[in-house]
Amino acid sequence: MNSNGDIKSGSYRKSAGATKKETYAELYRRFILLTLICSVFPLILVGWGIYTYYSEFATARMVDYFQNLTEYHRKIVELFLNEYHRKIVELFLKERTADLQLTAFTHSLEHLRDTSNLNRVFNTLNREEVFFTDIGVIDDRGRHVSYVGPYDLMDKDYSETFWFKRVMERGVYISDMFMGYRSVPHFIIAVLRSDENQKWILRATVYTDYMRSLVEDVKIGETGEVYLLNKEGVFQTAPRYSGKIMGSAPFRMDVFTEESGIHILEGEKDDLDRPLPKQIIA
Repeated sequence: MNSNGDIKSGSYRKSAGATKKETYAELYRRFILLTLICSVFPLILVGWGIYTYYSEFATARMVDYFQNLTEYHRKIVELFLNEYHRKIVELFLKERTADLQLTAFTHSLEHLRDTSNLNRVFNTLNREEVFFTDIGVIDDRGRHVSYVGPYDLMDKDYSETFWFKRVMERGVYISDMFMGYRSVPHFIIAVLRSDENQKWILRATVYTDYMRSLVEDVKIGETGEVYLLNKEGVFQTAPRYSGKIMGSAPFRMDVFTEESGIHILEGEKDDLDRPLPKQIIA
């Protein structure tokens, strides 16, 4: 009896000891797993957060960089194109002035006094394109000697007009837009010639639609609106969206620089506090 009891008691103790070892082993494994989870998972979570943040940050910086670079290049292209077309306008005026100077210095007053001769000169100047709407020879008293054009101007006295005084002083004068005797917006090119101690002027009116086409053919910016202003902020060509020719511009003239004479206008507002479309002005 006793021996059997001892055997059962020893077996029970062995079984209990094995169960404890298994329990400790299981707890140990759980402890190790929990330790790993508590230490590694936060690192993974923090690493994922840092990666996500800096990935989005780097992407935003890269997108912002390329947007700024694209915008910068776009403005450079716009300024280049606008400067290019401004040079075209300047070249056009220089060429037309040279045409009139050549005509004045290769034809005598007596020759141009004949309207038929002046008409041939007029047709020659407009042979390639219609550059001028009329042409006239004016003496040193401000009276027409001869005239070719659609207006009745032969009896007009120009002696007190601003352009007559300017051309008599400077020898060459290109006016801004003005109304004059014909009561329509126009501008003129006038050159002075001294012939045998007698001064006379060859004056031509530039075809306004041709001048406007040099500007309106430009398509730049969001609206493609380009127009010309004089130094006083008066429109020399008609804007597409607001304002009219010989009207005053609705912005300050100090936005221009002496170097370029051009400016991209954006962010301004009209009288109703609405944003105006971007415009390029020269």
